[in-house]
Amino acid sequence: MIVRGGAGFRRVTQVFIVRNWFAIILLLVLEATIGTFYHVLPGFQTSFFSETAVAMLATVVGLFLALRFNNAYDRWWEARILWGQMVNNSRSFARQVTTLLRERHMPEPGTLQTTQRRLVMRQVAIVNALRLRLRGQDDQVEELAPFLSKEELDETAAHTNRPTTLIRQQGRELADLLGRDTKDTVLLARFDATLSNLLDVQGGCDRIKGTAFPDDVRALTLVLVWGIALLIPVVFLEADEPMYFIKQVGVLFVAVAFFVVYQLSLELMNPFENRANDTPMTAICINIERDLRELIGDTELPPPSQPVNGILM
Repeated sequence: MIVRGGAGFRRVTQVFIVRNWFAIILLLVLEATIGTFYHVLPGFQTSFFSETAVAMLATVVGLFLALRFNNAYDRWWEARILWGQMVNNSRSFARQVTTLLRERHMPEPGTLQTTQRRLVMRQVAIVNALRLRLRGQDDQVEELAPFLSKEELDETAAHTNRPTTLIRQQGRELADLLGRDTKDTVLLARFDATLSNLLDVQGGCDRIKGTAFPDDVRALTLVLVWGIALLIPVVFLEADEPMYFIKQVGVLFVAVAFFVVYQLSLELMNPFENRANDTPMTAICINIERDLRELIGDTELPPPSQPVNGILM
């Protein structure tokens, strides 16, 4: 995620050129070719290109892009809301573990703090497992090792849906602790509701990750963007010679602006791909780890994640 103040003029210019160098070069070549035809070939006419019609088409394409961008932003914002819920649910779970579990719930005396630590650290593993799953980094299961015992890690690594596996481990252990006495039924139900909320968050993230935008809509958008980018230079061919260079720069800027909006909508549409505009899941996971470990009394906490070149991952 690009943090406030991270999108400076220099970075924006670099990204603008790097992402659109092919479109810029191609548009310059096309403008030069069309201009050559117009000035060299006497039979080349542009009168059949109505400025009004092209302006109306540009407006329609702009509205279409705006609608697409809004839909993409909705997906991006929903992803951020879901991870905000993950933060709240993780804090709630750690609070429940550290305040509601008592020594009488333990099968062996003197194991309360050990059990609380195991449950809290497993919750940290859950959020990191979800991050790896959404980014397609399931092979990096070793990142969960600091939060799990070897037996838990081996069981988790044997499954493809690791966040769900870890949530099941939480529910299984809590059922063993609280399911022996009917007086603890309400307490167990509260823990179960929190675990269900965690599954709801994962389900929402999986839905965003697994729901692709229709290919025909993407192809139609690309055709419309290129079409308007090719038509705009044509209607400005008859500009006065003193304004010709300014016209070319302006036309290029307008045409590339369509491509920028199109590409940005593609990025926002898929907020879990580990790119600059994505949900900062790494930073969120570190913040969750800091909060939860502080609740169990840890003092040596990982440092907060800092933006690099204005980007927080």
